Amino acid sequence: MIYKEFENDTYRCVVFNQTTDEWNKVRDLCLEEDNWLRENYTEKNCVVEDHDIFSITYVKATDDPICFCGIYNNGRYHPSVGRALNRFYLFPEYRTSDLRNRMRAIHDLILPAMVESSPVVRNLMFISMQSRDRDYRGEQRWWQQWKRIWLGFGGGWQTVDGLVQVVNGDDPRCFQNIIYKDNDAFSFNDWNPKIKEYSCIHTM
Repeated sequence: MIYKEFENDTYRCVVFNQTTDEWNKVRDLCLEEDNWLRENYTEKNCVVEDHDIFSITYVKATDDPICFCGIYNNGRYHPSVGRALNRFYLFPEYRTSDLRNRMRAIHDLILPAMVESSPVVRNLMFISMQSRDRDYRGEQRWWQQWKRIWLGFGGGWQTVDGLVQVVNGDDPRCFQNIIYKDNDAFSFNDWNPKIKEYSCIHTM
């Protein structure tokens, strides 16, 4: 079993690859919220062992969890592809302020901790987010803001003009906003996922 801890001045990140009592307690706290994506975090739909690696991050001053997420493939994608921040959940008390610094912690601490600890190397990593349930043409503004902040941290992340198929099927929810980071060993063109223009997607 992998179990490692990483930290900076504000946060402590625990990475692991098997279900633990610690994880079950944090998941239970998550499920107390009536979140529109709540079903994603149930015991059936959020399985640590389906991921290359998983993480929980705590605020050091209080030891309260702030977020959790994992790196995912589980046979869904080409072996060189990993879905970063899969099943990401940010506890509600941390959503309304300091967004840039929270994202900085994900970029500088949480994701590097998982990549370093993962037993599997993925040459192309992508982060995807589902569009909100509404009829909307073009990039939704929340995604524009999130993407602008993340790309401002550097690190070689790139954008895609359109929604990328990250789950098999024709349901609009199978096509999501993504950013990605590849290398010479395996590029985005090598992956070659299906892409739909924003104007073709209606999520209602």
